Amino acid sequence: MTLFLKTSFIFFLIVLVLPGCKDKSNPGSPGNSDDTASSLITVQTDSVTLKGKILDEQGNPLSGVAVHYTFELKPKSLSKITNTCPSTVINYTLPGAAHVKIQILRWYTREILEVISDANQEAGAHSAILNLNQLTNGFYIYQFIVDKKVTERAFYIINTDNAILYNSKPLTTSNQDGNFALPRGIFAIGYPSVRTDEAGTPIETLYVSSTIKILLNKTGYNRFEKTIDLNTVSNTEEQFVMSKAR
Repeated sequence: MTLFLKTSFIFFLIVLVLPGCKDKSNPGSPGNSDDTASSLITVQTDSVTLKGKILDEQGNPLSGVAVHYTFELKPKSLSKITNTCPSTVINYTLPGAAHVKIQILRWYTREILEVISDANQEAGAHSAILNLNQLTNGFYIYQFIVDKKVTERAFYIINTDNAILYNSKPLTTSNQDGNFALPRGIFAIGYPSVRTDEAGTPIETLYVSSTIKILLNKTGYNRFEKTIDLNTVSNTEEQFVMSKAR
């Protein structure tokens, strides 16, 4: 069974949130005549961790703080991005009836974040809508399962509207001791992002910078932002102090 997909994704990584939603990347094709062949993304294990401790102004630990972040792609700056796309459409064609499951996974941890479709479908053209506002900034995998065949593509989201960002599902939340920990691999430092034109010709290759901005949000407290440099060889430990909203 050969499956044809046409989406805003390209073969490895692309930005899904772009100025004016005008990106026209080559969707590539996971097509393979072998019904059982799969195209899976593998990521090298990384033991380095970002460890954070969140306190109030009196030094008491704060639990349930939502942790988000923003990142930069080098050498291109994101400072000129002013508009975002609230959703993207995955268009695909089934040559025959099949069970289709489409889901979004967290990059590196492979946590299932959202199931977009999980149903038997007839042959023909279909589409599925991914609401990007439900996902915080970061790297993701969309997994397309047709019967026994699994196809995966990686993508990332950059949302410059913090009002939307703070209402999305966070990377993690602080525990009762005010602590959180995130593996460095989840930030995809150094992974290439290859953008192509409609013909599939590469336009540019970008890389994720190790400098990120952590954004914290908790009801009753002022939102907090702090820029940090992630250590590439050992754990990065940071402390954050949030003030109560007046």
